[in-house]
Amino acid sequence: MPNGRHAARPQSEGPLLTQQFTITVSRPDGTSIPVVVTKKRVKNFNLRVTSSGEVHASAPLGASRERIEAFVKRNSAWIISRLAQREQRQTTAQESLSPSSIIALWGKPITVQDALDHNFASPAPRPKQATFASFMGADKSNERLQAERRAILDGLTPDELQTRIDQLYASEVTTALRDMVHAYEIAMGIAVSRVSVRSMKTRWGSCTPKTGAIRIARELAAYPVECLDMVVARAKPQSAVSRPARHVLPQQ
Repeated sequence: MPNGRHAARPQSEGPLLTQQFTITVSRPDGTSIPVVVTKKRVKNFNLRVTSSGEVHASAPLGASRERIEAFVKRNSAWIISRLAQREQRQTTAQESLSPSSIIALWGKPITVQDALDHNFASPAPRPKQATFASFMGADKSNERLQAERRAILDGLTPDELQTRIDQLYASEVTTALRDMVHAYEIAMGIAVSRVSVRSMKTRWGSCTPKTGAIRIARELAAYPVECLDMVVARAKPQSAVSRPARHVLPQQ
């Protein structure tokens, strides 16, 4: 639209800053997933899944197509997993939360019932007496006790179930962080004064360099534990990890 100003110079007339093309990866059923690749002035390879379900990859300008395709192929399982989790979240959001609803926990789908009963492999196992099932007196599995636990969960409203899920996420992340943070303190020669786990809307983690305190999003419990490890590595006492697309980005 004319506005009395000189038209912007087309990008092709100046230095080439970006290049874009599309490659595909295949799901187990053979359907294709397009991956939009952008080559730009960056040092690392990155992948992200947008809120609309599009898959984007970025790569250094000097990277060859073969190297980029190898990176995307190497992370194809991550792509498929993230898209599946997105579909599950959409389905759950459309349905009223119940004990039989499917949620994501440490990168895998699980029912609310099994999650709150702690019937899953936690990356940071906790004492048995601390689980929901043992709290309900269900140390010995039998149909009667399982029915009682199910009746209790059935009596909760969707909001009450969501509160328990949020508490589980926070507890899982807190437990997994203990050894993880200590290992980074030793390996990187840093001192972390305090670690807090909370709900975070725009970041996966952040840090206050002056105090050495770090904050981690409890929502990371929905993703593979490697994602939590990556955020801890970045959210050391000097940085913050943003989450514009609500997904942690794997790097080469």
